[in-house]
Amino acid sequence: MKKITLWLLLGVVVVSLGVLAAGGMRAWSLLAEEGDPQVLSRAIRDLEMGKEEVIQLDPVTYLMMSGDEGPLVRLLERRGWSFGGHVGEGLWLKKGKETLYARPRVFHQRYVIYELNRQP
Repeated sequence: MKKITLWLLLGVVVVSLGVLAAGGMRAWSLLAEEGDPQVLSRAIRDLEMGKEEVIQLDPVTYLMMSGDEGPLVRLLERRGWSFGGHVGEGLWLKKGKETLYARPRVFHQRYVIYELNRQP
């Protein structure tokens, strides 16, 4: 009886490790699709811990939690841009005669990546 319990427990552990490994590989591949996985995983950690509302991944790419684009708009307004409105799913901002477009792209269910048409 003890041998059967031991083998059953060992089987459950092996299957659990396999499932965790497969999930980890999927998560890593999602991160790798968006560039440097370490940079993106740190950015996600900072968002989840509430350290930042918007994280700049490169000069024209920003990561934030899904839902409201307000944090990105406020960040760009601090840089001198004024909110102009929505264009489809994206948004546009103005600074003098210059126009800046931000196009959102869903990254997982919890995050959105905004790509700007130029450096702000």
